[in-house]
Amino acid sequence: ISNENALAFSELCFCAINIPMNRDKDFYELVVFLDKLWNEYEKQGINYGKLLELESMGLINIDAVTGYCISSANVSLNNESISLNYYGSQIDLDIVNSDLNIGNVVFTDAGRALFSAISIDPKMEMFKVIKKGLKKHNKTKS
Repeated sequence: ISNENALAFSELCFCAINIPMNRDKDFYELVVFLDKLWNEYEKQGINYGKLLELESMGLINIDAVTGYCISSANVSLNNESISLNYYGSQIDLDIVNSDLNIGNVVFTDAGRALFSAISIDPKMEMFKVIKKGLKKHNKTKS
């Protein structure tokens, strides 16, 4: 992996959140929405060309059309509510009979393994972008 791609991957890792799954309480997944929020991701250093390179390397998958959801049956819910964790900051969603829409980019097994081997300090500006995207793309009670 080149230094440039390593840097791009580490920047992308700022988009990872902890999703409490029934089978794995420490499950991290990317939250990247390729829609009107995209320019906010770009401001945080995420580049679409680099995403394509990381996909070709087998570190991520991209579905720019329908995106990715996690079945609510696989997520640890508390009365239709889920608390996602971004490096100590909570994102609470009240999901109503719906799957959790996490956007258009996900880790592959190789990408998740590499993510678990690196250390990331949170970017609070990225936290705001992720929170906005999750609230926009998921049915909530409010």
